[in-house]
Amino acid sequence: MLYIIIIILILLFYIFVAPSTIKGTFNIVSLVLFGVLLMILLGVGIVQFFRIPREIFVWAGMLALAYFSLKDLRRLQIKGGGKPPIPIPKINWDKVFPRNSK
Repeated sequence: MLYIIIIILILLFYIFVAPSTIKGTFNIVSLVLFGVLLMILLGVGIVQFFRIPREIFVWAGMLALAYFSLKDLRRLQIKGGGKPPIPIPKINWDKVFPRNSK
């Protein structure tokens, strides 16, 4: 809480009191602090990413393998030279969600 009050006081000083010569320096210092904060957050994010369970990586790998397998199966040629017809099922939404006629 103390740091929030200090940040608010510095911000109010910057807006209302600081001369233009100090504002240029303050802009550069705040830009550097913002960059350091982003690098710290990136490091914490990477640490948190590697703390997730390993099963999620296996799950993601299996999904990628299934996607590329289905993609290769779709490209297979039949003996006659054409692509095999892969039927896409039609869904009758009126049977799935019947409407009341009242």
